[in-house]
Amino acid sequence: MSEKCEAKECHIRCDEPGCAWEYEMDFADIPKWHKKPCPKCGNGEIISDSDMVAFRLMVAIIDASNEIDPDGKLPRVNAHVDTRVLRETSTPPTIPADNPCAGGGSVSR
Repeated sequence: MSEKCEAKECHIRCDEPGCAWEYEMDFADIPKWHKKPCPKCGNGEIISDSDMVAFRLMVAIIDASNEIDPDGKLPRVNAHVDTRVLRETSTPPTIPADNPCAGGGSVSR
């Protein structure tokens, strides 16, 4: 069975203490939440700059996987990525402008 690499599920949540807001959405819609406050508590950013860096890296990994194995014949794995740890760093990671991850790439569904 031929299967492309893709992001199937995406859950975003508010990281503010005491707020339990969570939302399931399409992976491709993550940028729509960039720097938006929580709709429940109004605090924080649902998708931070650090989260966007992680999103762009995931898109690049998906695109690269599909370029390496366009027929989807290699085994696939399920992965869970939690970007909350990125918020614990003092400086968000950056990607040089000439890096393919900086542009966003495409998203396979």
